[in-house]
Amino acid sequence: MAMATVTYANIHVQNGQEIGDSSRVAVRVLPKRGAHSGETLVVFLDLPDASANICAEAARVLCDGYAHAPGGVTSALRLAIKLANDRLLNLNRGATLQTEGSISCAVVGESSVVIAQCGPAIAYVRTNSGVFERIEPQGVAAEQKVGRTATVDVFFDNVAHQDGTMYVLTGERSFTAQNDALVNACMSKGDAEVVAGYLNVNVKQGRMAGVAFGVVQDVAAAMADELVRDDAQDEQDAQQDEQDVAPVRSSSSQPLRPASSVSSSSSSQPASSSQPASRPQSAKPVKPAEPVESAEPKLPVGAAVRAAVSRAAGVLKRSLQIFGGRMLPEPVAPAPTSMRQRAKTTQFLTVAAAVLLPIIVVSIAAPLYMQFSGEAERREIQHSIEEQLVAARTASAPVDVRTRWSALQAKVTEYETKYPDDVARFAEVGAQARVQLDALVKITRVKASPIARFEAVGRKRIAASAMGVYVLNAEIGTADYLPLNDDHTALAAGAKTVSLQFVDVAEANRGLTDIAWATNAESRWRTEGAVLFGSGSVYEYSSATTRASPLKIPEADSARPSHVLAGELYNNTVYMLDADLGQIWRYPIAPEGLGVGSPYFRSSFDSLKDAVDLGIDGAVYVLLKNGTVQKFFSRQPQVFSITGIPEPIGQAAAIAVTGSDMNSGAVFILDAQSGAVVEFNKAGAFVRQYRGDADEFVGATDMNIDVARRTGYIVTSTQIYTFRLL
Repeated sequence: MAMATVTYANIHVQNGQEIGDSSRVAVRVLPKRGAHSGETLVVFLDLPDASANICAEAARVLCDGYAHAPGGVTSALRLAIKLANDRLLNLNRGATLQTEGSISCAVVGESSVVIAQCGPAIAYVRTNSGVFERIEPQGVAAEQKVGRTATVDVFFDNVAHQDGTMYVLTGERSFTAQNDALVNACMSKGDAEVVAGYLNVNVKQGRMAGVAFGVVQDVAAAMADELVRDDAQDEQDAQQDEQDVAPVRSSSSQPLRPASSVSSSSSSQPASSSQPASRPQSAKPVKPAEPVESAEPKLPVGAAVRAAVSRAAGVLKRSLQIFGGRMLPEPVAPAPTSMRQRAKTTQFLTVAAAVLLPIIVVSIAAPLYMQFSGEAERREIQHSIEEQLVAARTASAPVDVRTRWSALQAKVTEYETKYPDDVARFAEVGAQARVQLDALVKITRVKASPIARFEAVGRKRIAASAMGVYVLNAEIGTADYLPLNDDHTALAAGAKTVSLQFVDVAEANRGLTDIAWATNAESRWRTEGAVLFGSGSVYEYSSATTRASPLKIPEADSARPSHVLAGELYNNTVYMLDADLGQIWRYPIAPEGLGVGSPYFRSSFDSLKDAVDLGIDGAVYVLLKNGTVQKFFSRQPQVFSITGIPEPIGQAAAIAVTGSDMNSGAVFILDAQSGAVVEFNKAGAFVRQYRGDADEFVGATDMNIDVARRTGYIVTSTQIYTFRLL
């Protein structure tokens, strides 16, 4: 038996507006798999919020998985759907907006159509005789959503081939505000293209996305037989016309062709009873095989012309029937006609082509334009934003409210990224989503005042002083001092940036990693200036001499710092965080430089090898890469358990501690991923988080807090900002 031919068309409409081809539809003709001949796999992914790339990847994995899977159809489909689900799970890891939904697919084989569904999927079947059925998964298969759990169940249904049977695959989330009666009525209109056209026109509210397809057996052979019969009939009609109008001649001078010869010629073709009574029109017709040159008798010139005209008129007639069928409430069956009526009809259609061809061309060009220009995807995102806005406004459960507004914000961001020329369209919606989310996660938006921009990029560290800020470029080992105005919102008028000069030039670029403000106030240090930390070195900068000199680390120590990530000053002592050894080194100040040092811990702490920064208020606070904080006092662990934070810290970058002791003041953590400065009390309870009005702090590398001025300082690879604390 020859492989069945599948004709299909996209259904994609929202609130009465046709969107165009959907990225969630995949139709693939598969090669011979095992004992099975070629099959066609039709897939619809009910993933309304997924991007085109995610849909394409899931469809590719499903199609490839089925094509190479062993065993029968059902076992191969079950494996293919599991592979697609696993791929969605991997894509969902770490994603803000989770992609989940259902899968509806069908394998068209030699004698049947096997429908496989997972999740809240929907399939419709309508036979030519009018039998209509809605197919949905049962049990676990209906409850599990692909993309959510690793285990998925699949529901199967087997439909035998019947000529004229139509199928529609969709899903619960892609089929809203519709009813089965509408689907049934539209599925009775004709082939897949007409069914999709009717659904796209008649869905006025909600959305419907899916794929309509039909199955035709032996289409190529049927079309070839039809052409042969048409040629024979045209030849017979031409001879009959000649007999009607030609003068009667004697049998001896011009014998007439016996009628039996026509009958025998006609009877040599396949009997018409072997052809189906009605054949559904194909949205993607199969071209008949080319005849062998030597096997086909040469037609007379007149007959060849008539055959060509007949074929052209037939194609045009079918196109006009499809075009007209979309405008008529019911398809009209063509009435039987005589040869002369057919000739007149052919002449009329040939003339009508000049009038209707532009309309047909426009109707074909519009979907192509939408497909190639990306307008279909643009409209799809626009409708998705509008629907998600309604869903967010009507949500009530706290978790659901946050999920809805987050999804809306992500979709608006996607739209603005893809279409920067149209950012104003959803600017108000994006602002509304941000306000709602800010309230949910206790975000305080602050005005970020830019102080200075750097020419040289690189990882920066910052230390705020009484009159300005010190900035270290850890990439190239240079540091600058920037004098600020009275309210520390800009550079001081007429002041110039001071570049720190290192006395030991050879040592200047040897892995400087951090900088701290030095002052004799509060017993921090002996002079006014800064202390710079390297991987195994310390420099002291004096603002009076504008020079940075190396402080020698005593050689007598049995152990020395090997990889200092951060440093701090407290009570005339240098503290250095050594990530390689999992240790904190302490060196008191001495007249000749640094005194004899000692390790803070008696033995190394493995957890400190994941540290990124430290702060001191008498107790020592160590910030780890995962956003947690370890607190110590006199080498003993103290309680600091982060609680109440609305969302976890994504990328811990820096820590700052305020207050004169371990019970007063606050602890601030910089999250470079979200651009948030998160405030906690000294026990770890969440207080609030600060973010710039335009999220300027995203990607920041360091921060500093000036409690006296209630000012925060943020440095990125290219910019310094200040903001006011509450």
